[in-house]
Amino acid sequence: MQQSSTLGNDIASLDVQIKRSIQALLSTPTLPDRIRKDVQQVAIHTSSNAQHSLPAEKARRLLHIYEITLKILLANGGKAPLESTHKSASKEQVARLNEALQNMITELDFEGEYGERLVDIRAKLLLDTRGDELIELTLDVLKLVALGTDQERQIAQQFLEKSYDYIGRISINTEQINDKSRDIFIQRKEINNQLRTLIKHKYVSLADEQDPEKLRLHTTKMMTELSQLSDRYTSAEAREQILLEQLAYAKRQIDNLNDSTKEHRRRIDAQNQRLRRDALTKVYNRSAFMEMLETEYRRWIGNQHPLRMALFDIDDFSYVNNHFGYTAGDKALKIISRAINQELKSSDILARFSGEEFILLIPSRSDEQAKELIEAIQDRVAALPFKFRDRSLKITLSAASKAFEQGDTPEAIIEQLSNPLTAKHEVKPSQLIWL
Repeated sequence: MQQSSTLGNDIASLDVQIKRSIQALLSTPTLPDRIRKDVQQVAIHTSSNAQHSLPAEKARRLLHIYEITLKILLANGGKAPLESTHKSASKEQVARLNEALQNMITELDFEGEYGERLVDIRAKLLLDTRGDELIELTLDVLKLVALGTDQERQIAQQFLEKSYDYIGRISINTEQINDKSRDIFIQRKEINNQLRTLIKHKYVSLADEQDPEKLRLHTTKMMTELSQLSDRYTSAEAREQILLEQLAYAKRQIDNLNDSTKEHRRRIDAQNQRLRRDALTKVYNRSAFMEMLETEYRRWIGNQHPLRMALFDIDDFSYVNNHFGYTAGDKALKIISRAINQELKSSDILARFSGEEFILLIPSRSDEQAKELIEAIQDRVAALPFKFRDRSLKITLSAASKAFEQGDTPEAIIEQLSNPLTAKHEVKPSQLIWL
């Protein structure tokens, strides 16, 4: 059944790859009509109604068509016509991909080499990157994600194997202990029974015996039997001592397993916490914020308590990165996040929303209190004494804020907050847009 299931998955995967290959060929503008028809014919045979056509046969035919197509392309100067017909990515698309990669990297939490390489990639992303460079960096990120995930899997696998080993030893020891404990119990029971029988019979014999010689013989015999019982009892005690040592060893194994489990649990808890935090600023990351926002939103639906959201954008932050380097930008982000946190209560939820944006969820505050909080944050950040390369710099925050009202959804409010801040030319530094 497992082999059949694996084969079925392989066939399904091959079908998907064949369909993608067909689409790739059909999208080639200069593909000869004869080749195009052959490709279309293969496509017909890949439909769900053509069960008689085996995937391997489709793949063989498609590979033959690829071979012919490659020869045609090489004959035309070795350049694929797709290069001249594909539209280059717009600056907006490149910027969006760049930002998405940065956000992805900040939410990853790989230790060691893979984590350091991701940080290096993020440093490159902060600089102006061309579309082709961005593609290479994207592939590098995906590769590092795969490697880092595999590393975490191996660590978990090692822990499981170690746990299985401990459990296996404990199981064997426990079984041996049970067997020996049962034997010792039976032996003790037999000794006690023999001792009671001996005392009972000898007591009667000794009590009724009048002849001193016979009394001496009975006494000698009884002492011999008691000595034998004592030897057996001593032997049982020795075996019991061995059993106690095995119990102590089993307990040490259980303690080791418990310690190992606690350490693994601690690592998992710490990792979960890090995965919820932005690696740079240590405030919540976007995914953790969206999770908590959903919880708070459901609570708001239930009791309609005041709930407001604010989005902060660092004014002209690209100037810091471009003129002083990404390390200066990272330092500024850390300082700004700490400054914002100093104005918040424990019920407020702050997260880094994107490269230069922070988002704040403000529950259970009136509009007046929320406005005072947002303005206090803007004032505190504006008063921070930034100094890069012996040059003093003032950094300010623009903000947009809106309260939840009937019919609002978290996604809709985030979009409403993002729109005015995205239009940089319409927003003045330190401005607060109150929606």
